[in-house]
Amino acid sequence: MTPPYPTIALKLQHDDELIGPTGNAYYTLFPTLAAHGIQTHAFDQRGWGRSVTHPCERGLTGPTSLVLDDITSVLTSVLLSSSSSSATPSPPVPVFLMGHSMGGAEILTYAALGPPAIRAQISGYIAEAPLIALHPDSQPSRLKVFLGRMAGWWLPERQMVQRLEAKWLCRDESVCEAWVADELCHDTGTLEGLSGILGRGEDLEWGRVKVEDEGVRVWVGHGTRDMVTSFEASRRWVEGLRVRDKEFKAYDGWFHKCRCCCVGGACGGLVLTRAIQCMRSLAKTRSLSPTTWLVGS
Repeated sequence: MTPPYPTIALKLQHDDELIGPTGNAYYTLFPTLAAHGIQTHAFDQRGWGRSVTHPCERGLTGPTSLVLDDITSVLTSVLLSSSSSSATPSPPVPVFLMGHSMGGAEILTYAALGPPAIRAQISGYIAEAPLIALHPDSQPSRLKVFLGRMAGWWLPERQMVQRLEAKWLCRDESVCEAWVADELCHDTGTLEGLSGILGRGEDLEWGRVKVEDEGVRVWVGHGTRDMVTSFEASRRWVEGLRVRDKEFKAYDGWFHKCRCCCVGGACGGLVLTRAIQCMRSLAKTRSLSPTTWLVGS
């Protein structure tokens, strides 16, 4: 969604909700951002949403390398469209990368492993409830994960339905009901795709993939009552992050979909407001001094 005169460009990497939502499941997010002069770009990832033309394509995300390549492809287009010259994509409009849940872990992985020439043009990364680790109540057993990964070597495209308790998503029952009714929320992944989702989170959690560029700016928001992804894993990851600007924002009592968590969506606007404030602050100052944004609820 594009405002008349964008001051910031945002690339959204959508969530999985284990498994299924798409860039279409973001309610008032896009209009709210556009009203603040933020141009938003989103796409349905491979295997999700309208990228699926046949049931056999559900969950076919490919390996992590392909997931990151797809992000690069879209970012390149965003950077070119935000630049005054297609020959030298140096955007006059600051570009941020945002992701939720699975998408949150993907953008944090991209902050570490994406092409340096592209990452150098990203002003900051915004992650909502990133899947660095699953909440203990959502975690499959270690044996199940091990057997799934072994099977994935032989049958990477074998589909597997992974159901999620809708009541864990949001305190607003209408949001949960809409998720259940959405035909694009197919709950289907592949052995390769599910292994990649868990593997990316584990690599971040255990430091096998590190964001080592001190100039990177990161904002992470997480609800304390999130039963899908681990609040504590997100908090620990941000605490261990060695970058110029970082913030971990705890939303006390909120569930997995912070942006639309409270009844009627009233409180969810606080998440967007804080994210917008951070983007505007970084876009204006490009601070050279280290900053740790306040942690709290």
